[in-house]
Amino acid sequence: MTPLWQNLKQLVALDQKQKTILSQIAQIEQEAAEDNLMIPELQATINEIKQAVIDAKKNVDRQELNANNLKAQETSKKKALDTIKNQKQYEALEKELSSILRQISELDDTIVKAWHTLDLARKKEETELSGLSKKIEALQTDAEEKEKSINSLKQEYQTLEQQKEEFSSKIPPEWLSKYERMKDKVSDPIVPAINDSCSSCYYSVPSQDMTRLKRNAILPCRSCYRLLYHDQEEEKDLKEASF
Repeated sequence: MTPLWQNLKQLVALDQKQKTILSQIAQIEQEAAEDNLMIPELQATINEIKQAVIDAKKNVDRQELNANNLKAQETSKKKALDTIKNQKQYEALEKELSSILRQISELDDTIVKAWHTLDLARKKEETELSGLSKKIEALQTDAEEKEKSINSLKQEYQTLEQQKEEFSSKIPPEWLSKYERMKDKVSDPIVPAINDSCSSCYYSVPSQDMTRLKRNAILPCRSCYRLLYHDQEEEKDLKEASF
């Protein structure tokens, strides 16, 4: 018959594995959440780059349309000069023509700047969009892998839960209750008695208690209240390891 303390130790090991799994799941979920925040940010950057090209192209088209309108006005005014015989009207028309020519000159500079802005926007689109799209794809692929990892860990957790139920069924309810209370307080609720002392708090175990422990009993430490057991082979190995 398996000693009670061995079943309790198995329960400790399973609980610790489950705790590790929950920690791993939490870590992966945090990383996945951070990745999920990055995707819309990257997509927003892509949209901004594309919109910058659209806006720059619209501005070029608008400025060139303005230039064409001014040139049409210039042509019209020049034709009108040939038909006017009144000096005053001629001077007024020349003044208007001079204003149009000045606007055309200023607009030419504006158009050059608009084309420069469009070229820069297109170059940025060409050089950055591919990299940003690949980053999004990589994050999406990574998210899928993380989801698989989480599902796998959850399955492993459930398997451990079934194993815990199996070992718990072999432990008397009163000892299972003591164990459950202790595991919420300390990470090592069951520890060996080594050299007639609790291996956790080093409190001396009375001789009568040691006698019971050596008969495969399990007892609470009178100092830290951890559950004590005795394993002769384990004590021997620990003593040898200390030399």
